[in-house]
Amino acid sequence: MNRVANVFISRLNQFFIKDLKTDQLLTYREFFIKSYNLSKYLISIGVKKKEKIIVISGNSLFKVIFFFSSIFNNYHLIILDDYEKEKNLKKIIKKFNIKFFFIEKKYLSIFKKKRINGDYFIIKNNLKKNEKKIFEIKNFNENKILNLNSEIKKINFNIKIPYLTILTSGTTGIPKGIIHNLESLFNSAINFNKFNKINYKCVMAHFFSMSYMAGILNTIFSPFLAGGKIILFERFNALSGLSFWQKAIKNKVNYFWASPTMLNMIIKLNRFQKVKYYTKNYLKKIFIGTAQFPKDQKKFSKKIYYNKVLESYGTTEDLFITCEKINNKMDSSGKLLPNVKVKIFDKKKIMIKSNSMHFGSYNIEKRKIILNNKKKWRDTGDLGELLNNNYLNIIGRDKDIIIKGGKNIYPIIIENLLYNNKNIKQVAAVGLKNKLYGEEIAIFYSTYNKVNKKKFENKLMQLCDKQLNKNYRPDRFIYKNYLDQTKTGKIKKNTLKLL
Repeated sequence: MNRVANVFISRLNQFFIKDLKTDQLLTYREFFIKSYNLSKYLISIGVKKKEKIIVISGNSLFKVIFFFSSIFNNYHLIILDDYEKEKNLKKIIKKFNIKFFFIEKKYLSIFKKKRINGDYFIIKNNLKKNEKKIFEIKNFNENKILNLNSEIKKINFNIKIPYLTILTSGTTGIPKGIIHNLESLFNSAINFNKFNKINYKCVMAHFFSMSYMAGILNTIFSPFLAGGKIILFERFNALSGLSFWQKAIKNKVNYFWASPTMLNMIIKLNRFQKVKYYTKNYLKKIFIGTAQFPKDQKKFSKKIYYNKVLESYGTTEDLFITCEKINNKMDSSGKLLPNVKVKIFDKKKIMIKSNSMHFGSYNIEKRKIILNNKKKWRDTGDLGELLNNNYLNIIGRDKDIIIKGGKNIYPIIIENLLYNNKNIKQVAAVGLKNKLYGEEIAIFYSTYNKVNKKKFENKLMQLCDKQLNKNYRPDRFIYKNYLDQTKTGKIKKNTLKLL
């Protein structure tokens, strides 16, 4: 019996997922029935097994149901960012040239369709005739399953073929498709759960975008495979921190994932009482990932949340790689997870092997899948060092290194220092071309409050002179109201180099 069937059968009558927007609560039994019947409905309208489907939809309970129905039918889902501009979505769709789409109503305008009843649709695109047939997804959950246990055991799907393609931001402007099968996703979730002792008592808050890995692996598959419960919050926004703890405490959340920016807003905007007591007595762990975790913020958040804030490191290609332990004294990005191996090659390059490496990459221009050789060590593109053999300390991205006067400068060292200034909201150390030195160190920054730029930058320079090697001394500071970020919270340094 497969892992998915095991979870459903062992947890049938337990609560699985609650949608705070609709207040709908489903047990594992109810969730399976909806997912199973949706899988049958999709077959009935012509979406055969192993089809590729482009997904354009926001966060919702229905999207989670669709993810599982796609597992049952061995669909290969290609997830597009629903926050992307419509013209960009159209360009990407043309490059893939795929005939099936799972679309939420508000994105129908991409296909010049607006006045249609319903919330979710399957669009079948006849590529030869350039015709589109639209199916409203409805009434799929009315069929009763007489012998549920028997039906669950019959579910047969291939965990080794492509299941999920996530698009990452490409440096050339063309996104790169990273493909995972269910085997790699499940292995990574199990590695993470085992390391952190996450089990059926897990109540996971979900507020990451379901268009990215953190909103799928971290906060859907991980708690599901643990037999736990998921609480669907609204997708995180600028005001989410105001009501976060009130909702979390009411729904007995004991785990959640956040980016450093999200956690900062949860801390700063909190207006709810009892957080200290709840955090101390009921909260298990807060996991931080997707972007650089400034050391000053890390230290502060650990202090107010009783050391339960744990940095985790991973990549879209390799999934979970490390995670901190509560009260570990090692200053790092965490300890290597089970079934993960790391080597540091010349110039501090992080190379990895694990049982959760990606299936391959999707060359969108050529519409071709390039298989990943899992027997070889993969260059993550990140730089770091191994401490005590199994703790990994991240010191930056290979492509972000600044080479000044022939010496390698690691931006993260400067950035971590400048984040110690409480008025620094965002900071990025970037190498800009310089005729004499090759590159010079430019510090782009934004602040929480208005500042006298000259005086403020003098303070920052004094801090650098006091704490850093002279090679790391910034050449200039550049103030910006806001530094553009990726959807996962990373500052877009490539765009800064063009300014």
